[in-house]
Amino acid sequence: MPRRPYKGQVVYRAFTTASQGNILEKTHQTTSEHFKRFRSECERLVSSIRLDDWEVNYSWSDLEIDHGEEGILALTAWDLEQRSVTFKLNKEFYHEKPAVWLLKAVAKHEVLHLLLARLQSLAKSRYIQEREITEEIHSLVAKLGRIVK
Repeated sequence: MPRRPYKGQVVYRAFTTASQGNILEKTHQTTSEHFKRFRSECERLVSSIRLDDWEVNYSWSDLEIDHGEEGILALTAWDLEQRSVTFKLNKEFYHEKPAVWLLKAVAKHEVLHLLLARLQSLAKSRYIQEREITEEIHSLVAKLGRIVK
């Protein structure tokens, strides 16, 4: 049975599709070495963007079964109240072989979702005050200001 997100958790996915007709015919298995590279790149990016105040977890599983969608490379799930995040790498990659450059790109994509997590949640809130969005934008500007040279 698919697991449901717990209260306050927002789930995002990164997708890839085949180039013709969105038909996902060929799959490639990820290995423990691929997972180590994905995790290492996530750790590097979390540190460089200074998202160290999050409890970070990692998972390597079959995301198609968990979420009923094909083509998922990775998934990020977070809980803002608990300040916890899980970066999940799929055991199968569709269409693309899990090359180092692709694993790094997927890790960057997922970590950037985390960077924008609070802003995303605020944007979806019915009871939001303008100052909350302004505060989050200033927080993002400060984080980006530390890493952009």
